[in-house]
Amino acid sequence: MHIDILRQVSRTFALTIPMLNAPLIPVVTDAYLYLRILDTIEDEESLDFESQKKWIKVWIEILHHPENCPLFVSQVLPKLTKSTSEAEKILVQDAKVLIDRILGYDLVIQESIYRVGQVMGNGMLKFLERKGDDRVRTLQELEEYCYYVAGCVGEMLTEIFCHIGNFNQKKKALLELSEDFGKGLQLTNILKDVEKDRKRGVEWIPLSDRSEKGFKNLIEKTRNFLHKALDYTCLIPSNELQIRRFCLVNTLLALSTLRTLSNGGKKISKFTLFCHLAISKIACWSNKMIQWCKNV
Repeated sequence: MHIDILRQVSRTFALTIPMLNAPLIPVVTDAYLYLRILDTIEDEESLDFESQKKWIKVWIEILHHPENCPLFVSQVLPKLTKSTSEAEKILVQDAKVLIDRILGYDLVIQESIYRVGQVMGNGMLKFLERKGDDRVRTLQELEEYCYYVAGCVGEMLTEIFCHIGNFNQKKKALLELSEDFGKGLQLTNILKDVEKDRKRGVEWIPLSDRSEKGFKNLIEKTRNFLHKALDYTCLIPSNELQIRRFCLVNTLLALSTLRTLSNGGKKISKFTLFCHLAISKIACWSNKMIQWCKNV
């Protein structure tokens, strides 16, 4: 069930999470789906701020209070409108099954997922209270938002990778780069979806940067974050090829998206996607080849 829902709520992660080694696939999938429910509450247009605040806080704590899951589902599901996809509605409907799976993992994984839920949910609320053009006022705030919704996810994944892969000696160095990795992926999504977000009345780019020059500067800033993601990938032990490829493909797709946006396009071609998938199979073996990917 969880893999099927993943395919419907995220094309990119549905492509890359199955690249991970077997013990990581269900854990990373369920962690993503748990956080995706926070996204669903954040994006649901029918919920006012007080409702979003209430249900985000309930969902965060549900890992410590699973008995509240039926109430959460019964209260939130009827409020989901056309602004929420059918797949996300199914995800909310089956929330108890998801929580039961997560509670079956060891405590290190449970607490890592819980901590990132706290950071993400409370960070979302800071920005949800503002509306429209006022949501993000400066580049510093944009980076802060990207940390709350993606940088902290990079930290969580690092903890999970090191714990299950048993390479905790690399953890400190990886954590130093994991935040920028997440920020790079999130900023890429924001730049790609600018027009779509504006149509629904949401603006993530600060007013001072909504010019052609500002957009180009943001692309360059994002590219620098993604170069840090490649440095992160090089730090993953060479015998963890599946994790290295997972990181590499996500980064390559983001870098190609930035190049496409720079050239006035909107999304990468299927040919480019297949090329990156092929390149990643070879490049994940070599740090030199991973570093060469900074030319993408």
